[in-house]
Amino acid sequence: NNIDLERALKCNRKSLLERSVVVEETDKDTYNKHTRKLEKIDNEENTFIRLKGLVWSATAKDIRTFLKGCNVKEVVLTTTSNGKPSGNAFVHLETEADVQKALAHNRKYLRERFVLVEEIYESQYFRETKGFVDRSVQVQPSINKKSESESEGNFNESIKVEKGTTEKENIEKDLETVKKEEHLDAKKPDFKFEIIPSGNIPDYEDLLEDCKDLEIDGIIWHRGEVIEDSDSKANIFLGCTVENTQVDAEIVKQKLEAVTLVSKVNVLLS
Repeated sequence: NNIDLERALKCNRKSLLERSVVVEETDKDTYNKHTRKLEKIDNEENTFIRLKGLVWSATAKDIRTFLKGCNVKEVVLTTTSNGKPSGNAFVHLETEADVQKALAHNRKYLRERFVLVEEIYESQYFRETKGFVDRSVQVQPSINKKSESESEGNFNESIKVEKGTTEKENIEKDLETVKKEEHLDAKKPDFKFEIIPSGNIPDYEDLLEDCKDLEIDGIIWHRGEVIEDSDSKANIFLGCTVENTQVDAEIVKQKLEAVTLVSKVNVLLS
């Protein structure tokens, strides 16, 4: 209730162990969007995953290739309210065993970005993909003679076809959209940070990944690097591409400094 909310917000910036914790109010849609599935549900299919951090030009075929060894029923790539790729994809798999195979691909790279793979609830899947795919019509992609062998890999996919246009016109339109998005990507600003750990830590690479686990709207993390010095200590350097113009370097800096085992963050590029 609202009383508990007010109590929680009063804990903002208080210390938990040795770190300051940021407590912020959110809305229902944002809460549902970031909910992670922690256990199986008896009365629903447990065969849904979400991929986050995709390159803007990623296609359903790229995702099927990335999830090698998994039997895929459906791939849905979502967009933002402005029609740009969100960097997220939602995948319906054949079996629970396929989900476990897919989770083994977590943090592996698709082109220049690593991809987060996480299991989600069936209700999340249909809520997040609503409006991006027309499930009233199942469209079989045409397969030419050169790719007949691909038919063995279950390539059935629900796709949304615009009325009054041919498949060729839709493909040409998609290619043109990708070109525009890549052009816009080149103009997006980057931030770069130096992350100073708090003393000696067991694994600097793990801390780098913890920083990249931060979910900030409009921020796409780069790979990052750990540079060690002669005293077996290390600093972490991490950059990001900025999609949301309302997010500045100071906001990202504060979020990074709230990560456990981070002592200080310096802004190198903004």
